[in-house]
Amino acid sequence: MNTLVKAENTAITRKKPSRPLLKAFDLKWVQTMNVLDFGCGKGADVRYMTDTLNIWAEGHDPAHGVHRTRNQYSTVFMNYVLNALDPEQRAAAFKEAWALVERGGCLIVATRRHVSRLAERKGWEQYLDGYWTNKERGMFQAEIDLKYNMQFLPPTLWGPSKFHLSSDFYLAKYWKP
Repeated sequence: MNTLVKAENTAITRKKPSRPLLKAFDLKWVQTMNVLDFGCGKGADVRYMTDTLNIWAEGHDPAHGVHRTRNQYSTVFMNYVLNALDPEQRAAAFKEAWALVERGGCLIVATRRHVSRLAERKGWEQYLDGYWTNKERGMFQAEIDLKYNMQFLPPTLWGPSKFHLSSDFYLAKYWKP
């Protein structure tokens, strides 16, 4: 496994919930029985769901000392997680998150758009299928399109999917029948 990419260094401090999380609620994609923010970073989205929306939610991000308490969730979010991982880490994280979705639940994935344009403008060095945003800290970004994640799951394992295209992110919802 490649240990050069250190996704934990990409977590940012936010006071407001992420735009993909707000859009997923706006689209009514969230099943609110119990929600996991997989790769929650510093936890702004979890705080928003629990404090503002009064939803049972928790985060999971071992790099930041946050661990889940359940084995299955009705909704699992992965917001901007896959962009920060190398291909091997990305496949493992997606499969791990999918395993945490209960039958009848869903996995909602948000990925950053326009990474290659930003890389060209900022002069980021190409690495694997993405770019170093800060090579010394192991910070990496790859552009992941809407259907990229489906390669990790045989079609018999996921139900109908929904996709949303925003100006700066992709949002995908995968059902687990």
